[in-house]
Amino acid sequence: MVFFVVVFTFLLRALPRFVLRNVYVSDTYFHLYCADVIRKNRFAIPDKLPRVLLPHRFTYPYLYHLLLALFPLRQRLWAERFSSAVFDTLSLIVIYLFSSWIMRLDGQTSSNLPLVVSALFAFSPALLRIGSGPRAYNGSPRPLGLLLYLTHLSCAWVGFQSHNLWLLLGSLIAGACILFGAKFATQALLFFGLLFCVFVTPYYALLLAGCFILAAFLTWGRVFKVLKGHFLHSLNYYQTMQKIFLYPSFGNYSLQAYFEKWKTIKTLFSPRTQFFARKRFAKDFIYWFYTESIPVHLFLTVFPQYLFFFYYIFLYPSLEQFERFSFIWMAAGLFWFILTKIKPFLFLGEGERYLEFALLPSLFLLVDVFYDMPLVLGGVLLYSVVSSIYYVWLYHSYYKKYNEPGYYERKELINSLVEDDRGAILPIGSFHWFSLLFSENPVVTHGANLRPDEKPVYIKVFGRNPYPSENYREIMEQYDVKYIVSDEFGIRKYREEIVADPQDFDSLIEWVYTSPLFWIGKVKML
Repeated sequence: MVFFVVVFTFLLRALPRFVLRNVYVSDTYFHLYCADVIRKNRFAIPDKLPRVLLPHRFTYPYLYHLLLALFPLRQRLWAERFSSAVFDTLSLIVIYLFSSWIMRLDGQTSSNLPLVVSALFAFSPALLRIGSGPRAYNGSPRPLGLLLYLTHLSCAWVGFQSHNLWLLLGSLIAGACILFGAKFATQALLFFGLLFCVFVTPYYALLLAGCFILAAFLTWGRVFKVLKGHFLHSLNYYQTMQKIFLYPSFGNYSLQAYFEKWKTIKTLFSPRTQFFARKRFAKDFIYWFYTESIPVHLFLTVFPQYLFFFYYIFLYPSLEQFERFSFIWMAAGLFWFILTKIKPFLFLGEGERYLEFALLPSLFLLVDVFYDMPLVLGGVLLYSVVSSIYYVWLYHSYYKKYNEPGYYERKELINSLVEDDRGAILPIGSFHWFSLLFSENPVVTHGANLRPDEKPVYIKVFGRNPYPSENYREIMEQYDVKYIVSDEFGIRKYREEIVADPQDFDSLIEWVYTSPLFWIGKVKML
């Protein structure tokens, strides 16, 4: 049975990209570009990214890029498509082995708890939903970070309990790799670790210190550049960037409107509703149900196990040692979720990601507490399976329009259009890494981590991120821009919402290629 859960875990995540091979999102272009740079640099991590014109330093965590760089280009494209599926499958194996060890420790060798926990993880809406990313179907360091974090904590717990030095070494290695492997996993490692040191054991602080020391050794000290870049980027976001990019959309939801939406479901059951109207309403309501991101809705549809959190508090006196650790781990995810939904702390990232990193303990406690109530667990599992199928369908439905052309066709097309002039490209919209990956031209863009001292230039050029500021003439002259890369939506948004004189902007551009996926224009002589 475990074999089938493992297979379904992989297939749920791999099949969409097996069918839609050429679906890339903005982050995908970035990861593939960095991997290409590292491989061409003979696997040395560069201090700066080639052809990036704005001031920057390459301080982004690079482990995922390094792994991709191990593959030649053709195989690398396949590795990107299936890397998230592989990492999530390995995470499931870690969860199953860890849960099995806990059960053996309690003398419950015949318990199916590890299998149920693993199945709930495999189909969890938290990992399969179509949100930012999407994390399950496109290559990303996020699943790698989760795998490393689960390995780190699982090995640490078992190693401490069994006095196994090899497992403690495994925990150190996994924790060290997190520090130069994944931004969000680094935050989870440190932020959750603070609570573990206070409420579990102060010796965990020694383990974290060991992770830093080992990371410094493995990277020849480069990890400190990565961590410094992460800190400065977060500081800059806290001081300035979140006020520009996050505050305007903060709180753009109403609890009253949310509950009113639920009331409209009566339309579905009203005898006055015609069949086709009923069908259309059902489709729209289901889409809303699975994509609404208001925090209270996330608990209901994505993290339903957290609805029992206060029930666990009631049971707290009866929780055993590992159950207590799981409860604290789960509480850590909830604490940081709530904190990052408060306006000043938005810069710390999407709060639901912290709940992802506490998925294992939340599912373990759910199964442990309701193990003798199969209807509860069966209901949660059935809901998760149905949700996972819907999310796969939704991904295919939405992204199929982005499936053509392929990597080689795009690169050949773009280079054929700019082969006579290697002038700079100005991306309009989320085409920064696209332009770097598929062309050999310099690109007016910035590095992945933005330092406070780079902010003035960034605001001047990309003050409407990811769009340029309204000073397009000045930008074109200063950086000798010869080409514009965008799409119909990006150009329309830039013309209608940002530039003061759309006709003047139009007079500067001659579009030499347009398609549903991207547009390429030549800049006329200023």
